[in-house]
Amino acid sequence: MRDFYEDFSFIIGFMILCLFVLMAFGEKSERGFLLTTLFGMVILNADSVMTFFSEKFKVKE
Repeated sequence: MRDFYEDFSFIIGFMILCLFVLMAFGEKSERGFLLTTLFGMVILNADSVMTFFSEKFKVKE
């Protein structure tokens, strides 16, 4: 729970940044911003993502 409270300011800041992008540039730009953010998160956590998918989709021999 403590981690959530420590990261809560980042969450609020990100929401405000998304709102700013939406109001300044429109919905299409916000969608691109959010997709870029999501893609960056996947790249930065590539090891965890690969581990997750390898556990979920095992090849049965």
